[in-house]
Amino acid sequence: DGGRIAPCRAAPPTPSPLPQAYTASLDGTLKCWDLATGRCVSTASVGAPVTGLAVPPRAGVAWLSTLWERGAGRVLRLHLATGVVEGERFKLASPAALSLSAGGGVVAAHERRTVWLWTAAGDLHSPLTIVRTKAVTVRRGSWGVKAGALRAASPSAHTRPSAPHQSIAVDGDDDRVAIGDATGRVTVWRGLA
Repeated sequence: DGGRIAPCRAAPPTPSPLPQAYTASLDGTLKCWDLATGRCVSTASVGAPVTGLAVPPRAGVAWLSTLWERGAGRVLRLHLATGVVEGERFKLASPAALSLSAGGGVVAAHERRTVWLWTAAGDLHSPLTIVRTKAVTVRRGSWGVKAGALRAASPSAHTRPSAPHQSIAVDGDDDRVAIGDATGRVTVWRGLA
């Protein structure tokens, strides 16, 4: 029946013409579901437990965060038509949650005090990186965002110590990113686009 036997993550349904939804699981598979029939229409093996999933509309790829060796994490790009993992594999200290921007153009991952952002249809060669400790470090991203163009909406964001990140959201214009930390503080950054 194509059902799940391990805990899974789901991506929002894809828009018409074929309403589909994707799920990825700790069993190391990505499944595509036909929402009209409720049936699994394809399964791809990832080769590692999947802990995060982002499927950008019209990009033809799924971004997966996986559990790798010794508790480390990896972010992988899987080509939906072939079911093959392709391109760069981004290394993380631990598996990370993935977020897709409201417009579907940017994917984000975060762990502790670091956020990585990259174009949904692109690759992971050089993601935009925001590191927050007592000061903020921004490194240039692969889609041409200049580090100096990214600015915090709050002037004190550059000097406040940061608690570990808990959540991230990117707006529909792919221009602003909101980063929430463990204290409940949210910092908004502008200048992605």
